[in-house]
Amino acid sequence: LLGLLLHPLFDDQWEIWDDGLGWMYIVSDTKYTLENEPVEGTYSVELNLDDLESNIGKNVFENGRSQRIMIDSIEKIPESNEYLITLYSWCKYNVFGGKLVTFFEHNPRGGVEPQFVETANVVVQYEGQEYPCSLYSCLQLMRHEGDLCTYQVTLPEDANMKENNTAVLTISNLTENIWKRNWSYRE
Repeated sequence: LLGLLLHPLFDDQWEIWDDGLGWMYIVSDTKYTLENEPVEGTYSVELNLDDLESNIGKNVFENGRSQRIMIDSIEKIPESNEYLITLYSWCKYNVFGGKLVTFFEHNPRGGVEPQFVETANVVVQYEGQEYPCSLYSCLQLMRHEGDLCTYQVTLPEDANMKENNTAVLTISNLTENIWKRNWSYRE
């Protein structure tokens, strides 16, 4: 009897192992429910513009509950004053659900392609001025555990010519996407 009750969980564990949160999203209208909640606060991290690689792995957001947003990469576009900042939102999850703090409300619409609404406000502060970042590209629910998004920002032309050059990346209006196992669903 216990085997009959647990059998669906073991089947789902293989799907989660294979496709992670992306699979939970696909079945969020049947096996899982999906809710969105705003995350209060503003989160910042200092960027070293002299050594862009030194920023990789810095946490912009971390709440101590296995949720974080970190810098995956940062690069300067050659012959310009534009920067691409790639951020990776990450969480732990299991067959019972997961909670991802990210830049979007993920909304179940049926089908395979993720549907989302951008909620985050991403800016870079440099020498007392604020420069808005625009979403350049995004891979939702990738790497099994989260979103990988690149933002583009244009800084003043002299931003890379000064010594000890720093800026501050700030994110607000984040969203927590909460997947919960739908125990009333039966195959």
